[in-house]
Amino acid sequence: MRYHVLVRLSGPLAPLALGALLSACAPAIGLDGYRDSAADPGASGCTAVPSGWAGPSVMYRDGDAPPECGGSWSEPAFSGGAGLADGGCVCQCEPATGTCPTSAQIDLYGAASCSKGSTSVAVSTSCGASPGVLSAGAAVATQLFPIGASCAPRLDKPLAWSDNIRVCDAKASCVEDAPLAEAPAGYQRRRCIHREGEVDCPAGRFRDKQVAFRERDDTRSCGACTCGSPSVAACSVTTTLYIDEQCVTPVATVSHDGHCDVVQAASVRSGKLSATFNGGTCQASGSAAPVSGAATAKSPVTVCCEPSPSP
Repeated sequence: MRYHVLVRLSGPLAPLALGALLSACAPAIGLDGYRDSAADPGASGCTAVPSGWAGPSVMYRDGDAPPECGGSWSEPAFSGGAGLADGGCVCQCEPATGTCPTSAQIDLYGAASCSKGSTSVAVSTSCGASPGVLSAGAAVATQLFPIGASCAPRLDKPLAWSDNIRVCDAKASCVEDAPLAEAPAGYQRRRCIHREGEVDCPAGRFRDKQVAFRERDDTRSCGACTCGSPSVAACSVTTTLYIDEQCVTPVATVSHDGHCDVVQAASVRSGKLSATFNGGTCQASGSAAPVSGAATAKSPVTVCCEPSPSP
């Protein structure tokens, strides 16, 4: 309850009397210009943050990643979460790796039918000159297969907060008594205070208690994770034929698939092989649940907020 008292002072002693009156009222006036809420709670426009607590603050709590602090609430207090979404043990296989042969044999024919008169020539990934000048109407290149194709196993242990939490402080020494008119986008439209550890909320307006955690401790251990053989691993190999001995001017390209390829060349003097490994995929097998240990939240922070405003 507030009372308004009108005091009229007059006479030569008026200044002394006014000074005495102001001195009597001084305990209710804070040095920062706000009334001391402890002396006169009903008359305060800004209340001090309870002792041992930090704030005033606004809080974001949602499953999505939290926005940055901003505006009047530009001081990051902490980021963490509440509740753990344990994804168990996930066994996966990396893409297949392997190599292809770097040398092979190619048979050159004088006729386009690949039926008679063949000459075998060794080719590699380095330019190789043919033994003499060879005429070519067709060619058959031996098929090549991957060497050491396999997939490396990868064991993941997904772990995330069920709710992501971020608390942003304002640059203020007290909490305004008026309802919060606006909060950063995505943040709850109410003021909060916070304190390290899990404690009870102080008596008064900040009575909605929520506990957030700064960190996670993961001691989960998973079972074996293995990968089968690649499903479609293959080598894509071709040999380019040249009319010169330095592999400069190509005349034909032959695929190493064992089929007869027509070569429109009067002569072949060199060749060079090119091979590309195509890995394919592998089937993973392994435990879907941890065999020991657990994931726990740690380093709690208590956040106490005003009741949620009406919609």
